[in-house]
Amino acid sequence: MANPSSIECGRDNVWIDFVKIDVPPTDGMLFTAWVQTNPLLGAPPFSRGNQNGMRIYGTCTNPYYTWELWGVGNNCGAYWDSDYGGWFTYLSFNTMFGSYKNYGTEGGDGGDFTFYQSSALDLTVAQVQDWHWVAWWVKIGTDRITLVQWVKVGTADSEVRRNESVLLYSTLRANMVSIYGWTLAEANAWIPSTIGVTQCADDIGYYTRINVCQTATEPTQAQLDALYADQIPPGGILWGKYPFRWSGGAADISDHSGNGHNMALWDAGSVLYEGIPGPLADTSTVDITAFLASCF
Repeated sequence: MANPSSIECGRDNVWIDFVKIDVPPTDGMLFTAWVQTNPLLGAPPFSRGNQNGMRIYGTCTNPYYTWELWGVGNNCGAYWDSDYGGWFTYLSFNTMFGSYKNYGTEGGDGGDFTFYQSSALDLTVAQVQDWHWVAWWVKIGTDRITLVQWVKVGTADSEVRRNESVLLYSTLRANMVSIYGWTLAEANAWIPSTIGVTQCADDIGYYTRINVCQTATEPTQAQLDALYADQIPPGGILWGKYPFRWSGGAADISDHSGNGHNMALWDAGSVLYEGIPGPLADTSTVDITAFLASCF
């Protein structure tokens, strides 16, 4: 039996054909998902640009200022190297950060962070073509934003690729002044406070098995392993569990954790489609006993 179908996003309108969480965790958010390109990568040579899996609209203590964070993946390709006599491949995942003023209308991209890119001989073509699991943890501090990214390449990967970046407010504010022309007073008034509305599956592609957790500390390996297998993580950190699959002729974007944090379409005109079979067999039924036990 085929695995449950994923959800295809961005087919008709890449600007609205995705979903959101209006009230995400505020004190440290962990976002995980399985992602796949659309169209699927065919026989090499091939290349594919960035595929956004997540986008956070962050808030500041003064609503005049904002910040945004993109979780980016599946920038990949394969090309023939005649000297080597084989296919060279690459695959990258990272985050991008932007700081803004005037209610989000002025500012700019602060750069790429948590950058992972495979070396030319690290991955086979089949690995690059496979589904990939990615997790992003975002923590808002008093003087910094901490970002950690984990990637598992393909469904049979035993290696967890971890990348961390610390965004010091002092550095970001200096860039606001020197690069974007803010005044020093404006830069000092930019004070991130909470994680805001979060877009999920924010690009053309196939997505499934999205989980969102609230944790003020970096998740443990045991918690990450559980989420990779689409199981309940220990420690009571689960905020929302979204099979994000096609079920009964419609996209299932509801929260199956019991917490009631359902996703919503981004726009009244947003349209989602049935995607290709996902990477995992059906494990969508939550064991309530196990869930309650994980909370203590």
